[in-house]
Amino acid sequence: MTKLTEKERQSGKQYMKEFWPPMIAYVVVLLGAQAILRFYPETMWEIPLAIAPVIPIAFVTRSIVRFILRMDEFQKKIFMETAVITLLVIMFSAFTYGFLEGQGFPPVNLIVAASMIAPLYFVIFFFVTRKNNGE
Repeated sequence: MTKLTEKERQSGKQYMKEFWPPMIAYVVVLLGAQAILRFYPETMWEIPLAIAPVIPIAFVTRSIVRFILRMDEFQKKIFMETAVITLLVIMFSAFTYGFLEGQGFPPVNLIVAASMIAPLYFVIFFFVTRKNNGE
């Protein structure tokens, strides 16, 4: 693995400052909203509480986009190649499982499916990085 430049280190520090506060807020809002909905399932706030965790996730998304925009062209190439491969694997898997659902397999919860994207991305990122660094 190549050594990080000072600019890359600073960008990583900035990313952490932008990423962790909304991620912590996400956990707090998620747990709080779920607790309220558990005790008051028929509240008029049911829909706003159910989607409240999306607000901090919008800021997490913003931090990731800003981090990518600060990258140099080679880093962007690796990230985008990884993203495209991940997208194609997810699409192939979704189509395959969609046909299986037609044969009686149980439907997949979208939150569970979405939660599998990040680990898959990092596995693919490992291989794309190795390929691009000549290892």
